[in-house]
Amino acid sequence: MALVPYSNTTTRHQHVAGKTIKPGETRMVDERLLPTSGPAMATATSDAAGIYTHPAADLILEDIQALTVAQLREALQGLSTEQLERLGELEANSEAPRTTALEAIQHELAQREGESEAGDR
Repeated sequence: MALVPYSNTTTRHQHVAGKTIKPGETRMVDERLLPTSGPAMATATSDAAGIYTHPAADLILEDIQALTVAQLREALQGLSTEQLERLGELEANSEAPRTTALEAIQHELAQREGESEAGDR
């Protein structure tokens, strides 16, 4: 199950993927349960590789980036590999990149790569 950010840009409550999302709010929802038409698709796009993107995605990652390194380590497990890579880019390009945060992100990516290789055997 891939969780993706969904922002309600309307003036009414929306019900998406079994969640009520208030106007102006962004919530993580199961990608498979996103509507295929209507207001939800007005803000969601898919690039040439079919990767779901959303204007609010970086805002959510920036919120995660603002956490302490200890909190960040806990949050990393809930992110997709693509989100981890983007979070690493945001941290590296910040005004004061935190070495420990970058190491935590790289460690999580390396751990996932190791698990992926072990599963391929």
